[in-house]
Amino acid sequence: MTPIKLNLKPFILLSLLGLFLVGCGGAPGNTPGLTPGVDDTDSSFLKIGTGGGSSFSEGVASGELITANSSSASWVVGVVIVGNGNIAVVDEYTVNFTSTCVATGLSTLSRDSAATVAGRVSVSYTSDGCSGIDTVVATVNTGSNVISAVVDLNITQATGNSGGGDEGTVVRMGSGTGAAFQEDVLLAGSTSLPAGGDTSITVSLVDIDGVPYTAVTPVVFSSGCVSSGLSEFAPEEVSTSGGVASAQYRTNGCTGTDIVTATATVDGIDLSASVSLSIESDNVLGIEFVEVVEPLLSLPGAGGAETTEVFFRLLGGLGAPVVGEAVSFRLSSSIGGISIAPNRESDISDFDGIVSTTVQSGTVSTTFQVVATHDATGNSTNSDGIVVSSGVPVDSKFSLSLSTFTPRDAFDTDGIEVDLSIIASDYFGNDVPDGAQVYFASPESGNVDQSCILISGECSVVWRSAGSRPDDFRASIIAYIDGAEDYTDTNGNTVYDAGDVRGIDLGEPFINEDELGGYDIGEFFVDSNRNGIRDVANGEWDGPCLDAVDASADCSGNDSVSISKVAVIRMPTDTPRMIEATIDYSDGVGARDLFEGALIDLELSPDLSVLITFTIADNNTLADIFGGHPMPSGTNFIIDRVYPSGVVFNDGAIAGDTEVEVSNSATGPTTFSVVIYAEDDGDFSTGSFLQVGVHEGGAATEKLGEFVYRLRM
Repeated sequence: MTPIKLNLKPFILLSLLGLFLVGCGGAPGNTPGLTPGVDDTDSSFLKIGTGGGSSFSEGVASGELITANSSSASWVVGVVIVGNGNIAVVDEYTVNFTSTCVATGLSTLSRDSAATVAGRVSVSYTSDGCSGIDTVVATVNTGSNVISAVVDLNITQATGNSGGGDEGTVVRMGSGTGAAFQEDVLLAGSTSLPAGGDTSITVSLVDIDGVPYTAVTPVVFSSGCVSSGLSEFAPEEVSTSGGVASAQYRTNGCTGTDIVTATATVDGIDLSASVSLSIESDNVLGIEFVEVVEPLLSLPGAGGAETTEVFFRLLGGLGAPVVGEAVSFRLSSSIGGISIAPNRESDISDFDGIVSTTVQSGTVSTTFQVVATHDATGNSTNSDGIVVSSGVPVDSKFSLSLSTFTPRDAFDTDGIEVDLSIIASDYFGNDVPDGAQVYFASPESGNVDQSCILISGECSVVWRSAGSRPDDFRASIIAYIDGAEDYTDTNGNTVYDAGDVRGIDLGEPFINEDELGGYDIGEFFVDSNRNGIRDVANGEWDGPCLDAVDASADCSGNDSVSISKVAVIRMPTDTPRMIEATIDYSDGVGARDLFEGALIDLELSPDLSVLITFTIADNNTLADIFGGHPMPSGTNFIIDRVYPSGVVFNDGAIAGDTEVEVSNSATGPTTFSVVIYAEDDGDFSTGSFLQVGVHEGGAATEKLGEFVYRLRM
């Protein structure tokens, strides 16, 4: 090959001319910090690459193909070192060149290192047995940093072959090497596998002469059963080493024939090889229930799901799914006409071992199961219970409960929360189908979530204190849903007909904000038919028409009606008020009122005791028309007998409700009593006080108030 000579004089002259122009100010955009004829660039900012100025590419060397034939190719590889403004430096730097093939003797360089001239340097590279892509690295030590640039030389593309064979020949994939190489065929440790068995799969890459192709090449293994999750590779992708790659194939439910394929890409050419594996079927050792899609079926015409899919899985001895086995289905009961859908009495297990059937609702409320049986072994199992019911919530079985009726601090603090919980059941007491929506409103005060979705007949939302409070500190909450009115099924045919007794006739739900009974114009109501007025009861039974269940069904009313529940949240203050205190001797003379601080003469004997009763509310007198508000839930009333010195007296002379807590369900003032009696030794401890302490929680918490009565024995 004729040596390549590079004429560097033009590069030197151009560089010197550039410096001259900068020094004279004759070129626009003068670069600050450069002195004419001197490279005073800080070496820590030097870069290596190709090009210059705005077109400079850092870290990239140039590679220009000069000559090539079927066995060898030559390039000129060059770099430039630049400083500020990506302008070539003047100082001399030594650049070292190397590559993998140069290091292994499969390629040569005209020189391993060379000094820059005007910042530039180049060397000649010639392949001599190297194939594929060889990366040439140019490195320079600037004194402050070691910087480098690289270029990939595609020898295979330049020579028109891969591995030194005939022109146009591509690396081959198969098994073995040399004369024993089998193209397009993978090597399997065993091609016949038991259920759950495994084997090694090996692939070889060679050139035209059968010599291993040593360039590291990623190989991907695949198969139909692996794609279906019935087998697996460990690993699925592996790189060749010395032209060979292997993976372990393991079955996990696959049976019959599975074609295993290995693929790779070399220099843009796709390669593949395969092998066929024969896998024995697993023995069916069990059948398991998987899922009922709709566990609650509606009576025909009730509006819910009337069919459902039921799924089972066949399992083998290794716990893996079994494919291609026949399973038959039957029902545990056929009452009311429940049935398996036509042509769904049997099924064949799929790749996941799954079989399924479809069942249809009947005309009687009941619970049944699907029985699945493996035809070959007789193994069987049952599904979970499937319920047939109306699925429509009824008024008497729609309930609203609160985590507390008297949340502490809600009267003057925003964001105090109360949980509102719903349980909805149909006429038969069964769950309403999942997905039914319950709606909420809190028009008087506070913030409430708009709705919740029933799951297994239950859902909940949160009410939060917010906004203005009514003068009486009471906020009504309403929950409502489309449902049906109640009735008594006197003839037991599960439908409302002429012989049945109708329940409460419902109008559109509303909140009676003054709590005096009846709807007043301007109060909140649920406008179910969107006619702009509150409609009263219509005198008919409103609910789903079930004439498909029994022709005698009365369908004269509406198909549905809004059913509701209303609850009142009380927002008590933290200030206690003694509404009533009475004293009553056990001699039956009668009770009399007590007043705070009153002197109580206790004429006691071992046969005579006294009952003292207290009733405590908060200090909101506007709620007294509703019976008064309790103290906030969790408030404790603690009764002690105290000497003037303040020592708590606890000698057994007081019995009864000496410590009482306001419950979450309290809706009115709290009433409790204690009994004071003479002790056996006759020591009545005269001159003490009876103290009723009101605490936020237990005895150790903040005292909200107290009521004191003086005792004299």
